[in-house]
Amino acid sequence: MSVNKRVKEIDIIRGFALFGVLLVNLTMIDATLYSMENIPFKTLSGMEYIAAWSIRLLAQGKFYTIFSFLFGLGFYYFLKKENSDRTMNRFKRRLYALLILGILHTIFIWHGDILHVYALAGFFLIKMKSKSDSELIRNMIVLFLFSTTVMMLGSQASGSQMTLTASEAISAYQQNSYLEMISYRIRNEVPIGLFNLIVVIPKVLVLFYAGYYVGRKGWFDQLETQWNRIKFYWAVSGVSFALSLIMMLILAHSNNGIAFKGFIIFEELSTLVGSVFYMTTILLLTQNKVMRRVLAPLENLGKMALTNYLIQTIFWTTVINGHGLGYFGKIPYYAYFPIALGFIALEILMSNLWLSKFKQGPMEKLWRMAYRGVS
Repeated sequence: MSVNKRVKEIDIIRGFALFGVLLVNLTMIDATLYSMENIPFKTLSGMEYIAAWSIRLLAQGKFYTIFSFLFGLGFYYFLKKENSDRTMNRFKRRLYALLILGILHTIFIWHGDILHVYALAGFFLIKMKSKSDSELIRNMIVLFLFSTTVMMLGSQASGSQMTLTASEAISAYQQNSYLEMISYRIRNEVPIGLFNLIVVIPKVLVLFYAGYYVGRKGWFDQLETQWNRIKFYWAVSGVSFALSLIMMLILAHSNNGIAFKGFIIFEELSTLVGSVFYMTTILLLTQNKVMRRVLAPLENLGKMALTNYLIQTIFWTTVINGHGLGYFGKIPYYAYFPIALGFIALEILMSNLWLSKFKQGPMEKLWRMAYRGVS
């Protein structure tokens, strides 16, 4: 497979994932760290209930997982060009630039930033670049079991204190000025985000290692020889995904502690197999001429993923939070999907227009300058 075709395949997947990220992030921006329940939606009914559970089951966690996998795959291609100390120093500068951007984004825009997590996890990824395939797989298994166990043991249903804290957080989001919101975030959200890195970094590393492993195996370099393998993973992941979702629904409606822990386990499993199912589905669809034309607009969206991600969070935090237009808590769950779809359509148009005049997105260009210099 040619480099151009490979890049197109990856960018189409990345563009698709960006839509899912926006869909989930809308629900998170329109909530607080304290009001997002582990087993949610007990007060909802009708279309709101169906829409909320659909997003939770089919989208939540699945799309940042795809981005994380692609980050690991990108690391492989970064090394493939030139595996040298000079290349590694350049990649480290890339991570430092991403870390600074992520910290600024966390403090000034939104507590749900993922960029600083990718940057920190990237330094662990570097240490695995010369490890064997078996070591990579072993580390993936250990890290997945560790993060899932910690999440299972640390999760709990919302109590009275959590309800009180959530009420205070909602008040802060609805009524605070921008400067007051930043102060609130630094005092209340940043410490939680730092603590959560204990779980989040291992989860992201599992996916980084998986992407790096697939890159080393050359599966994306020779897609024309991999269709039987891709179809096999599509079938296995699809069945596993369906079974894990069924178990989540069953356990979510069982009122006991053991069922609650089981819900967390199957949700983590669904995140992994769901992301594999989505990626393999996109790859298979791109082999159909009609579907490839349908999916083609996602390519430029994916090429400008960093720019588009930041546009999404800046725009929607401004619309939803009290220091902006004040729509916090006023958007029904069934509205998130059409909102995300419409906004992605606008970003596709913007990306096509920008890339018709420039080689890369504005944030992608700044990031390149930060770690490589002006070129």
